[in-house]
Amino acid sequence: MRQLTLCATLRQLSGNAAMLGLLLVMPFAVPQAHAAPNQVHMGRQPQAQSQAQNPSQTAPAPAMSAMNHAGMSHGMNQARDYSDRAFLSGMIAHHEGAVNMADQLLQSPRGSVEPQVARWAQEIRKAQTEEIMDMQALLRTEGGLDKAAYQDMQRQMDEMMDQGQGLDPNVRFVALMIPHHAGAVEMALPALLYSDSRRIANLAQDIIEEQSEEIAAFRDWLSQQRHSL
Repeated sequence: MRQLTLCATLRQLSGNAAMLGLLLVMPFAVPQAHAAPNQVHMGRQPQAQSQAQNPSQTAPAPAMSAMNHAGMSHGMNQARDYSDRAFLSGMIAHHEGAVNMADQLLQSPRGSVEPQVARWAQEIRKAQTEEIMDMQALLRTEGGLDKAAYQDMQRQMDEMMDQGQGLDPNVRFVALMIPHHAGAVEMALPALLYSDSRRIANLAQDIIEEQSEEIAAFRDWLSQQRHSL
């Protein structure tokens, strides 16, 4: 039954142009035009030759470091390694990172945040705060917070918050949310496959579906803003 649920979920994601495999392997870029002059770019660099051949195109941007989401899984890529407690603890810290990024954007100077991006930030803050409360309740029957899993993810969220300084706040938020959400999808897959808890599996499925849809919307927005991915 769980395998059928996963297949149905992935079929739905494909229909939304957010196929999981592409989300996890495609580079997520930050527009070079908005970068501070002294910014150090991480990740794969654009190919200057292709830009020279077609100078009318928007300059491809260097890829934003998408974090090591293999670490986010905490070794849960196999059934014997999976732990509901570690998954929930890591995902709480992961959600807190999204809430912090949303708060940071919404505290930007008046008039600097575009309405659509502000709505996304507000929706993310509301939805992920509610899910944090749900996961905290679920942890009470799982032995409480796994401090190691929580602190490891918290450290990765802190590193992500340091990226993209000096960029336009709208571009920075949307560009960071793409790898952030892709990481949540990667973390949720083992829970969907291996958790014996229906509530946790349902939570994982919701995360996969909702955040994959948001990734597609974020990519569309960046494309419309002439920020090449």
